[in-house]
Amino acid sequence: MSDLYLTRQAAADFISIKPATLRSWHYRGGGPPMVKFGRMCRYEQSKLIAWAAKQAKKVNRPAVRRAAKGGGK
Repeated sequence: MSDLYLTRQAAADFISIKPATLRSWHYRGGGPPMVKFGRMCRYEQSKLIAWAAKQAKKVNRPAVRRAAKGGGK
C-alpha cells in the first residue's frame, strides 16, 4: 500500500492546527516526522496519524468548576 505525502498545509489541516505550528515544532526538534524531497517538506499520512495518536491525552474525569476570583465568600 502506498502512503500519501501531505504538504505542510494539508498536514496542518488534517490535525486541525496552523501550518506555522508545524514549522515551529520542526525547528524546535519536535512534531510529527517529516520527509524532504529536495526543498519540499512532506508528511506521511500514516506517520502523522501515529504521531497524533501518541500525543492524544484521554480525559476520564469530569471538569472541575473553579470559584470565581475576587468574589469573596
